[in-house]
Amino acid sequence: MNHWKWARAALAGALALGVVGAAAPAYAVTGDDEAPTVAEQAAEHLPKSELNIWNALSEEQKDTVNEILEDPKFGVPGAAESLERQYPELEVTEQVSTASAAEVQGAGMFSLAAAATKGKRSVWYQQDWKILMVTYASVRTTINVNYHHNNVTKINSCSNDIGNDLPTRKYTSKNTKSLNSDGTATCRTEVTLKVTGQSMKSGVQGLKISGNGTIVKKWKL
Repeated sequence: MNHWKWARAALAGALALGVVGAAAPAYAVTGDDEAPTVAEQAAEHLPKSELNIWNALSEEQKDTVNEILEDPKFGVPGAAESLERQYPELEVTEQVSTASAAEVQGAGMFSLAAAATKGKRSVWYQQDWKILMVTYASVRTTINVNYHHNNVTKINSCSNDIGNDLPTRKYTSKNTKSLNSDGTATCRTEVTLKVTGQSMKSGVQGLKISGNGTIVKKWKL
């Protein structure tokens, strides 16, 4: 009976210290209790498809990924081209998507001709920072508008989406929009990046579109 009381007391002490039921880190801790690398920490946040790519890399390749991620210029606005020249494993790609959702008021008859002249449209522009086919940072600017023929008549929203898997980098953002006199619309994302131990860096990503969804101008980080 005394043994049972001692066991319960030991268990209570262990729970109080937080040593029972503690979640194990996803990365492997070595016998020397080495801290995970920046790349290993980033891998914790990767989607399964990209985590599989990471897991398949050689140790040498993983070291290269970590070297690039630790570069203070990685993800910094305006530094993409110079970093791509420095690291052939790094690729900063661009994506553009246009999607129309034409809304025609009527008595249930959908007119393609009318849909081509009036409706709603969403356009986005995105940049991805990839190393050996794995994306570690991305910025997307999206504009949603009403249009009539080739003119934008209203901006419904202007927003951004920032993906960041690096704990040493913190992004903040602010959007501005304008409906222009030439029938175009502009949506811009001002991005500020704070890297641990460095001064803040800022840049602008954005797009100007016409009513038919054509991107007239792009601003890239």
